[in-house]
Amino acid sequence: MLRKKVAARQMTAVFEPDGVGWHVFIPEIAGCRSHGRSIAEARKNIREALALCEEELPGAARLAKSVELIEEVRVPKAVRRAVDRALRAREEAQRKEAEAARSAAEGAKALRGAGLSLRDAGELLKLSHQRIKQLTGS
Repeated sequence: MLRKKVAARQMTAVFEPDGVGWHVFIPEIAGCRSHGRSIAEARKNIREALALCEEELPGAARLAKSVELIEEVRVPKAVRRAVDRALRAREEAQRKEAEAARSAAEGAKALRGAGLSLRDAGELLKLSHQRIKQLTGS
């Protein structure tokens, strides 16, 4: 017998730093709050707190295992801007790294195609001869 896949229920979990860790709560359920020294610990603890909210939410113990928590981390705006800048810079660095890898492979293939040795191609591209071998598959 085939079972229909049921979309997981979604709830918001709001995380706020409190000086010694993280306060976390689910706004949709009155009194569903917890704490953790780290975000990971608070994430685990809010699921445990949700499982105990049977009065507010029948079937809470079952729901706590399957609910998709949409995380909202509340930090001061200046902190959020700094984090966003860091994430954008990291994404840009990853794009540049991928571009550099493609260019290195093209350069290595061109140099090998022109008859240069692995060592000479590596010298010109400032890569090891082993890396040139990997890039060219030779």
